[in-house]
Amino acid sequence: MTKTLQKIEPYESRVLKEKPMTNKYSILSNLESQGEEIPGQSLIQVLDEKTDQSILLSNQKLVDQVIYIVTNKEILESEIFQNLIQSSHARFIFQENMNILNSIRAALKFVSYSYVSIQTEISSIEQLDKEQLNPYSKIVYVCHNQAYIPTFLLKQLPLNYNLDQYALTFVESCLNSTAGVSVIKLKTAFAKSLNAIKHTDEVDEVLRTIESIYKEIHHESFDVYKHFYANQLIDLLNNYIQTHQNEEQEILNKIYQQFEVFNYAKINQGKATTLVIAYCFPPFMDTSGNVMAKRIAQEQEICDVISNDMSRIRSKDLKLTKISEKYIDAHYLLKAKQAFSSWESIEGFMDEGLDMFNNTTKSYQTIYSRAMFPQSHFLAYEIKLTEPTLNWRAEFSDPLHSTVTSEVRYSPIKDEAYIERIKQTLKPEYRELVDDNVFNCCELMAFSHADELIFTNAHQLEYMLERFESDVIRNSVKERAIISRHPTPNSHEYYQYITAYEVFPEMVNLGYFGNFYSTRGFREIELLCKYLTHKGVENFRIHCFTNITKQVRLMHQRSDFRKYIKLAPYVGYYEFLNITTQFDALILYDAHTKGIKNVNPYIPSKLSDYKGSGSNIWAFVEKDSVMSKDNNIIKTEVTDYEHFIDGFRKIENNINKRIPTN
Repeated sequence: MTKTLQKIEPYESRVLKEKPMTNKYSILSNLESQGEEIPGQSLIQVLDEKTDQSILLSNQKLVDQVIYIVTNKEILESEIFQNLIQSSHARFIFQENMNILNSIRAALKFVSYSYVSIQTEISSIEQLDKEQLNPYSKIVYVCHNQAYIPTFLLKQLPLNYNLDQYALTFVESCLNSTAGVSVIKLKTAFAKSLNAIKHTDEVDEVLRTIESIYKEIHHESFDVYKHFYANQLIDLLNNYIQTHQNEEQEILNKIYQQFEVFNYAKINQGKATTLVIAYCFPPFMDTSGNVMAKRIAQEQEICDVISNDMSRIRSKDLKLTKISEKYIDAHYLLKAKQAFSSWESIEGFMDEGLDMFNNTTKSYQTIYSRAMFPQSHFLAYEIKLTEPTLNWRAEFSDPLHSTVTSEVRYSPIKDEAYIERIKQTLKPEYRELVDDNVFNCCELMAFSHADELIFTNAHQLEYMLERFESDVIRNSVKERAIISRHPTPNSHEYYQYITAYEVFPEMVNLGYFGNFYSTRGFREIELLCKYLTHKGVENFRIHCFTNITKQVRLMHQRSDFRKYIKLAPYVGYYEFLNITTQFDALILYDAHTKGIKNVNPYIPSKLSDYKGSGSNIWAFVEKDSVMSKDNNIIKTEVTDYEHFIDGFRKIENNINKRIPTN
């Protein structure tokens, strides 16, 4: 007998035909299900050359309808096929160049009964009581490793993804996230293990399945770290990577490029060799925490993080976790007291952090702490004392011991025994400098015991060493010092969030990001407006993203230059990055230290964010400051008012948007 077959093209159902046609099997196009399914069981079975014929024939007798998906032409010539087509309630679909998930969707069109079982690998099924098979039921029955699913639920699922080996994992995930669905376990039910990944093509299949799962269930409350089915598949990836380590980076690069969200903690599990200590860390909004997250991303090494719950004093921005999540294994969130520098908050953070460290089974090579906040260095110091062989990298965002006005920054250590402990454990040259000041001791502990001391600029190092008379201390710190500017985000991060904020196309648009205070900030913006308009420039606007308090509103309302100044509230980090790309220039100011300090030790952390935006940067600088020596930005001395216009003209020339003068 000659068989003429029609292929099922993607997203279509065709018919298996035989010429001359016999009653051995039915033509599917004539049997497409119409309307409500009747109580009963259907089985969708994928056939391949390894299928056990005896189990197939046994399963046929237990159900009301079987739809076989034939995976290759050879099966059509096999003894198995010839035996199966004897059944009056067996239907066949020939699948060629169609993935399994789409084949299941095609088969569902011909299901006549209220419940369906799907098998891609052969196993025995159970015959359910007809009373359990209500066409309107939302109950999924599970017996052994087989699910019995309401047909109408399956038909509602998005089965249009290109999935094969792990198609049923996707189906189970979708059912699990469908509202109102419940599961009843019959007899003995046990979890079905997934087939291990054997080659690179299957890695791609796993990634496609995870991506499909995330797309279908991604919503505001979706927690990527807790999704059972996706995490099962990530476990498969981890197992594969363990035996194919030469492919690890290639797999990780695929994940980085393919996914907006991913359970990186799962794929990074057990790989951390560095412990990062940051009292404040994303998702809590704080410049110091953001910089530490950018450091992690810059290093591109897997690490664990210890931070504190800062919900009482810092707002959350969940998007901030994207900065470094690719490189974090475990994130330990402690519940110590929240404060800037109180002894109670430091002591609590140390106690909880040491308890975590002493109870972990992990073995670290490096600890990396950053202050601000001082809590980070205090805990790192205690860990260093516990494990002296650890490499301690201690970073200072700014000088701690003194404020921007050169006053001693003070917060008391309210524990005489701990002060004595510091004296006993510091290197001898530092001991006589110990007092009850948190900020003094924080610097001393890092200077004494850190293996690397990281400063954001050379002036900061110079200034922080000025207070020490000992050449031993000065030389020791310099030998371990590393100058490392704040990291600049990658270019794609500026487009993670697309802002709806609008600028004025006919104007030169200048962007300012920072707090306004009664004594500074707004006054500097007014001076800029004053001396530009004094030179006849009118067609510009300064967009100020700031703390819009009652006082700031009042200053703006009373200003003679309010028409040039547009106030806007702070935005999230990724929207901030995107907005920086919209402006003709971004303005920032050196800290005011002239007449207060011998050298300006500060460099604004925003400079690094501005540098990746592609916009002009207009810096108002103090003479001989770090920013004043940067040849890649437009610079104007902050008190050189008559030459403000020169910086503005440079911006005009760069953007080719000449502004008419009066």
